[in-house]
Amino acid sequence: MVQRPIKSHHCSRCMRCIRKMDHHCPWINNCVGEDNHWLFLLLVFYAALLSIYTFILQILHFYYFPPCVSCDKSLFIHHNSRWFMYVVFVLAILLTIICVGQVYTQVINIATSRTTVESIIYAKIPPNRRPTLAKQTSFKNFKDVFGTSWVICWLNPFRRRQAKPMIFYPHQTV
Repeated sequence: MVQRPIKSHHCSRCMRCIRKMDHHCPWINNCVGEDNHWLFLLLVFYAALLSIYTFILQILHFYYFPPCVSCDKSLFIHHNSRWFMYVVFVLAILLTIICVGQVYTQVINIATSRTTVESIIYAKIPPNRRPTLAKQTSFKNFKDVFGTSWVICWLNPFRRRQAKPMIFYPHQTV
């Protein structure tokens, strides 16, 4: 009998067993687990930064930058771009809300050593009746996800992360 690793789950969409599975993400069409959780968090973090930047640029365009009244408007490729700016403004607001919310929940889950799957499973169970693992500091939990204790390296998506060794459980007989 083979014992499954702690916090591993079977994904019904991928049809695979994922170590330390957080959730199946439709954005990346893959499961977020132990090996790619840090990349997913960086993806959502940088998407949140980009959407905040777009939101700020839109506000500056509407309220701070003066409209072009003295220039020749026939030189511009897009003559009716005002509606496009409104669409981008609304999309920037929505993407900012979604990405910041996702970053917040992921950071809370990492700090408390939980996964999204566990949060859903144990949502209706009182906290004193939930199974607990050995308590670790939040920094240790982030170090486990990002693979290094160098905090400045956590923001680099181009680095290589050391994969954790395979965990083999001894066969126990009763």
